[in-house]
Amino acid sequence: MPGGWQQPLPAPRRSRRRVWIIVAIVLVVLLGGCTALGITLVSRFADAVRGPVDVANNYLETARAGERVDELACQPGRVIPDVLVRSEGQQLFNVEVVNRSATVDGTLILEGGGRGSIRFELDRRGESWCVAQVDVR
Repeated sequence: MPGGWQQPLPAPRRSRRRVWIIVAIVLVVLLGGCTALGITLVSRFADAVRGPVDVANNYLETARAGERVDELACQPGRVIPDVLVRSEGQQLFNVEVVNRSATVDGTLILEGGGRGSIRFELDRRGESWCVAQVDVR
């Protein structure tokens, strides 16, 4: 039947390419932002923990070398206990940082290979840490 009724043509499908490109861009931006934030937070956390441990290690190494520890101590001029001077090493393994104070605990390897507990209490002065107290048990 020419000229009669014909089924209408289906509407052309609209391409979703533009939508997928926008979604991909948004995901890349979000992923990049989350990655940058994660790296920043991990780096700040590592610096907060590493600082007190580095100062405690330097304090012990300086004491063993027979040098003055005044630049690492909060109160210069303190007498260094002989057990620290004669120690043979340390293993510092527990760090707790609260505001501008830190506690570092560990094991001190004593002269002759024995072991003792050591605890450093540190304070943050400006941008650096200083040793306020050292206890050896």
